[in-house]
Amino acid sequence: MTMLSQWAEVLARGVDVAWEIYLLGTHGDVERHITRLLPLSPQEAGRLRRLATQLFGPAPRELHAFRAATVELARRRRVDLNRLLVINVAAGKIPQRHRRVREELFRRMVERAPDLSLKELKAWGNQLVEEMHPDQEERRRRAEAQRALRNSRSADADGLLHIMVRGPAERVARMISVIEDGARALWSKDDDIRFEQAKFDALERLVLGHPIRPRHDADPWSSVRYQPAVIISAPELSQQRLIEDEKRRQWIATTDGAMLSMADYVNLTLADEGWAVVVGAEHHPLSLHRIRRTFSPAQKATQALMQVTCAAPDCDRPATQCEGHHLTPWSQGGTTTMDNIALLCPSCHAKVGTSPDSKNDRLHKADDGHLEWISPDGQRYRSRLPIESLNGIALSLNTGA
Repeated sequence: MTMLSQWAEVLARGVDVAWEIYLLGTHGDVERHITRLLPLSPQEAGRLRRLATQLFGPAPRELHAFRAATVELARRRRVDLNRLLVINVAAGKIPQRHRRVREELFRRMVERAPDLSLKELKAWGNQLVEEMHPDQEERRRRAEAQRALRNSRSADADGLLHIMVRGPAERVARMISVIEDGARALWSKDDDIRFEQAKFDALERLVLGHPIRPRHDADPWSSVRYQPAVIISAPELSQQRLIEDEKRRQWIATTDGAMLSMADYVNLTLADEGWAVVVGAEHHPLSLHRIRRTFSPAQKATQALMQVTCAAPDCDRPATQCEGHHLTPWSQGGTTTMDNIALLCPSCHAKVGTSPDSKNDRLHKADDGHLEWISPDGQRYRSRLPIESLNGIALSLNTGA
């Protein structure tokens, strides 16, 4: 047996490791004993101690049998140490005075743990805490109390300083949206910088009070230069047929007496999708292109109800704050239809590649309709919040209702 296989065998016996750690606690400072035996930090030793206490420490008498059954299930299913630690972090979000709920959450996660990756297990644990927490108002107060911004005081070996921000999901999401809006004004997929770098630049300008302007603002002509202009010939209209209201908006009176705004007239005249032909000086067609089209608000709203959050596996941004993404790119013949849509937040959208050989992440829809996030190494992560798995409370939390 190799050293790696021995290590794997030890990790697979998570319950037995936790039991030995609990026994260490009967002989004094368990964390000090652990850090002497193993090359672990005090923080890592603390996580092991809390797991051992959860599994074997004092508990209300009426929960002894329930917890013993959970421990036996974890042993029988060979739930490894790392997964048990992830489960215990989620269970620890439930206050001790609601111990029954904590034990039930722990049991549910143990039942599914072997079938989920660590990332999926952690994400599912967060979802369960949202669903099962018996006091949502307390949960919100706790989130407010834990808001913080921390920064490093000295540069690391790469000459970098770091900022870490945490706070209630709704408040941080609003901050991120403002930063991403600024980044979109500064960034294009053709740039040499990543979207994350553009977000840093946008944040710097926002904090320092510098305006964020789209790059073409420095040269007003560049906003129309090299872009198509559509001229609508409307001989049926005249200045006399236009009606101007008190807000100086222009309306057209139709033959049946209805009023049509100029914007509506333009939208009805122009096709949502079609083909554009480039014709040369000698009237020869030079090129044929499909007209670019974006997803309609109705399509995005429908997908938001089905998808709930950003399609990336580890992103909790509400789908209502996301952008429409063509699973098969428009440039490769993909249609702007419901079977070709996914919703991604701006940050995750910037990471997605457009071809099977892309070095970026890709998004794919499986035969059963679930979205799959494919990492560059080929690993697939299924959408973790399909609409059918949520109850009403969790749905309202995740959609921001």
